[in-house]
Amino acid sequence: MLESRWTERQGGGKTTTIRLLMGFLKRDSGRVTINEHDCWREKTEVKKIVSYLPGELHFIENLTGAECLDLIAGMHCDYLQIKKNRDYFVSALDLDLRILIRKMSKGMKQKLGIISALMLDATVLILDEPSSGLDPLMQKVFIDLILEEKKRGRLYLCLPTNSRRLSARVSRLELFEKGNF
Repeated sequence: MLESRWTERQGGGKTTTIRLLMGFLKRDSGRVTINEHDCWREKTEVKKIVSYLPGELHFIENLTGAECLDLIAGMHCDYLQIKKNRDYFVSALDLDLRILIRKMSKGMKQKLGIISALMLDATVLILDEPSSGLDPLMQKVFIDLILEEKKRGRLYLCLPTNSRRLSARVSRLELFEKGNF
């Protein structure tokens, strides 16, 4: 498995690439696939294997963290396994799920987003600025979690992040410019 952290120049196409990979946007030409699944024509299959953490998080603000994660877990077939995964990541990232999302700090919301992405057990993780809002200690915990997931065979793409620690520990650093590596 290949792991990458993308960097890009302004206008390099990161957002468009994410939209193509997630099946939010139809390609003009060529092929966009994940594990041989066409990202536009086989969106359902792609969504079974991909978990995405957007750079800008939006949650239902009047839910607690627990209610939010239960809602996400309830949309998937393997609800019990997802809840088990959730509990592991909640403990690792030290997040109190009883708090209303509207009362959470940026760092707490980022932890909630990370948990929601990792708990789904997808084989491919697309993480956009995953350590944004995390303090240095939580950045280290996050990196350790990603490295554990790597050992489990998960592929991850970490898009621009300020964490030099993460940059130093990924297999490849990619410069993404005008839609090309």
